[in-house]
Amino acid sequence: RISPLPIRAIQIEYNVFNRDAEKDLVPFCRTHDIAVMAYRPLGKGVTDFPRPVVEISHERGATPSQIALSWLTSQGMYAIPKALNHAHIRENWQSQEFPLTSNEIERIRNNV
Repeated sequence: RISPLPIRAIQIEYNVFNRDAEKDLVPFCRTHDIAVMAYRPLGKGVTDFPRPVVEISHERGATPSQIALSWLTSQGMYAIPKALNHAHIRENWQSQEFPLTSNEIERIRNNV
C-alpha cells in the first residue's frame, strides 16, 4: 500500500474518441469503487463527432457535445469539460437533460 487512505477518484483522459481506459482502468475502478473523472471529455480541438453521437443528438434535440458528455455521465462517470464562456457552461450543464439509455450508450460504444 502506498497510503493508509483509500483512493476515491482518479482523473483520466477519457471520451468517445479516446477509450483506452476501458480495457483495464475503468473496470478496475468500478470493481474497487473508485470514481472516474474524465478530463477532455469532448476530446481536444474536436469539431467532428462520430456518426452515432451526431445521430443521437438529432434524435434527442441536443448538441453532439451534450450527447458526448451524457455518454460519460450516463455511465456513472464525472466529466470536467473546459468552458470558455457562459454559453459553453450552459451547454455543458444542459447535457444532464439528456441521460442516455443503455441502448444509446452501447450504440456509441459499438460504432465508434
